[in-house]
Amino acid sequence: MSDNTEDPKKPTEPVPAQPQPETPAPEQTDDFNDDAPTMGLDAQLKQQARKPIELTQKNIKQIMYGAGGVVALILILMIYSCQPKNGSMAFGICSAFLEQNTPYPHTLRYTDIEGSRTAVRIYFTNVDPYGEFKQEMIECTFGPDEKMGMKVTQIMRNRRPVDPALIRSFNVSLPTIISSDPYLVLPPKWKNPLVDE
Repeated sequence: MSDNTEDPKKPTEPVPAQPQPETPAPEQTDDFNDDAPTMGLDAQLKQQARKPIELTQKNIKQIMYGAGGVVALILILMIYSCQPKNGSMAFGICSAFLEQNTPYPHTLRYTDIEGSRTAVRIYFTNVDPYGEFKQEMIECTFGPDEKMGMKVTQIMRNRRPVDPALIRSFNVSLPTIISSDPYLVLPPKWKNPLVDE
């Protein structure tokens, strides 16, 4: 009996395997990929370290603006710290009175200044008409005024009161003194030439 059916136990010719579609490898990002079992932490860090930092035009501008701001801030602080200290307008008025009523105002040297809102005390040295070097003190007291806002109410020179008529005539010139922007620079700290510091 002839059998046309193939024996199921007989080996058949191998069927060629069909190629499987390749799955693309996951893209490496800058962040750590926890799903990548083949790449350890050290390898990821090395890969990130190898990437050059790309400086775009925007980054360069930001760096330049930041550096310019720091330089400008340093310059402003240097200029501000080099400026001499200025006193109040009360100091300027009292100093103007002192210069007007000193025989040789170019010999005045301020040694110390004390003050509050209503009074200013100036310690100074000068040379009198006899050529004597003197250390003196003047104290100006201020009060409110309806027309000018403030006026000198009392002046003491070496703890002796100044003539009130002289103070009244000086108060008349206060608007001119204030508008002429009096010299308000405070003197440096006085150093005693007789004491080595």
